[in-house]
Amino acid sequence: MSKRPHRVADVGCGTGSFAVRLARAGHNVVGVDPSAEMLRFARSRPGPELVRWIDGDATDLPDEAFDSAIMSGHAFQNLLTGCGPRAGQLRNQHPL
Repeated sequence: MSKRPHRVADVGCGTGSFAVRLARAGHNVVGVDPSAEMLRFARSRPGPELVRWIDGDATDLPDEAFDSAIMSGHAFQNLLTGCGPRAGQLRNQHPL
C-alpha cells in the first residue's frame, strides 16, 4: 500500500467525522453533501480547516482526479433513488 497522501472524495460526507479523520491522517479530502445543516455541523467540529467542504452532490466535485471516493453510512442510497444516471456521469467526470 502506498504511503503517499491520497486525494479522497467523501461523497455524502454528512457531519464530516470520517472526512476529518482521513485529513488528520494526511490525506487531501474533499467532503461533499447536499445538506447545509450537516455541513454546518461538519464545519463546527475540531479540524474543519483540513477538509474542503462543498454544499452539493457528487456532480459538484471539482473537476480534478481523485485517488479514491468513499460513501459511508447511508450515502449510497442516493444513487438508488432517482440518481442512477448520475453515477455514470460521475464515473466519466472523475475517473479514479
